Amino acid sequence: MSRFLGYASKNSFYSSKAWRQLRIHQLTIEPVCRACTANGRVEAATDVDHIIPISEAPGLALEPANLQSLCFRCHTTKTREDNSRSATRQNKARKKGRILNKRYPV
Repeated sequence: MSRFLGYASKNSFYSSKAWRQLRIHQLTIEPVCRACTANGRVEAATDVDHIIPISEAPGLALEPANLQSLCFRCHTTKTREDNSRSATRQNKARKKGRILNKRYPV
């Protein structure tokens, strides 16, 4: 089984006590979607997003400064963009015969 930041899986990280407490704290201090606010809208935040994805910076997974509150729609959009950017980087690395991240080989 692959390891995710010292957890057995991605799901076990997101169900960990440390993450659940940090998530509640983030939504408490920032209850409105940051992306919507930047675009002049007011929408309740439902998700906590890693600004720099865990796949790019595992050490920032529990860093409050790397978190932002987003609504479901904005979080889905950002996650799709992050995944697309990551796949593009992985494909470029694969074509050059490199491993981009030793923890997650191409």
